[in-house]
Parts: sequence; C-alpha cells; structure tokens
Amino acid sequence: MTRKRVLPALLLLLIPFLSGCPKDPYTSAMQASLQVSDAVAQAIPIIQQLQSNNLITADEARQVYGYLNTVTTGNVSFRGAVRAAHTAGQSTAAPYLAAASTFVQGINSAQALAAIHITNPQSQEKVMLYLQAISTVLNGIQTVINNNSTAPNPAPAPVSTTSLGGLQWILSNDLELVSA
Repeated sequence: MTRKRVLPALLLLLIPFLSGCPKDPYTSAMQASLQVSDAVAQAIPIIQQLQSNNLITADEARQVYGYLNTVTTGNVSFRGAVRAAHTAGQSTAAPYLAAASTFVQGINSAQALAAIHITNPQSQEKVMLYLQAISTVLNGIQTVINNNSTAPNPAPAPVSTTSLGGLQWILSNDLELVSA
C-alpha cells in the first residue's frame, strides 16, 4: 500500500473521531475508547502484511505488537474505569477526564514510539503512520470528553475479534453502551 493510499485510510479513521454531536461524558468516553480500539484494529493487518511480505522481521513485528498490546490493555482499563464512574452515577466530566488522563499518560509516550525501529525505511514510515494515528486518537480523548462530543459512528475497522501472538483487541461490535 503506498503512502497515497495509506493517508486516506488514516483520515477515514480520524475524521469521525474529531467531529460529532453532543453527548454525555460517559458516552463520549466510551466512543473515544471505541476509536482507540478501531485505530489498533487498523494497524494490525498492516503489520501482518509487512511481515508476511518479509518487509519487517519477526522481532520488529513483536515490537509493534507489544506497543499495540499495551494500548489495548490500557484501553480495557480505561473502559473499566469509565463503566465504574457511570455505575456510580457520575454525570460530570471530571471522573471521565481523570480516567482518560491516566490512560493517555500511561500509554502515549513519544519514547515508546521512538523505540520502535524497523530496518526497512518504507516499512518504518508505514508503521509510524498507523502508530501516529493511534497517538492522535489518544491525544484527542480528553478533548472529546471535555467537549461532550463524540463520533456518531465508529471508524471503519475489521468486524471480528482477532488474536495474534497474544495480542487481542476489542472492536466496535463488542462495545456495549449502558444507557444513563
């Protein structure tokens, strides 16, 4: 996939995240979490394709999968904190913003992204485009919650739960929103 084809795919991922309609903080937080899941889901097939075409090594793929696994684990914890706040009847943005801050600060590290090194320069560029998309979504979580806005529809992503080398993620169809 060329850079010209990758960028539109990333824009499709990010545009729904950055626009939306007014919602409560719980729904906004859950939709932001969904966007993180979808961003990870977009990256995994690219890594698989690069590895199967011998454009990245197994060790390089493990580095990327390790990062994606960390994002996924953090996202699961974030969803748990959001559900707990909702169950406790929290209707202000504060507890959701606190959960988002913990998640983002724990995951979104420039050092973690810089540590991922792919020998093939074109493959490195492609991988980093997808990882930067994840970073952009992570950086937008607090804004989405604070503005009480969320994307009305999830970003396009594969529609099944997949496991690869111990990495699992939760996709759009697995998200259940509990009505307030």
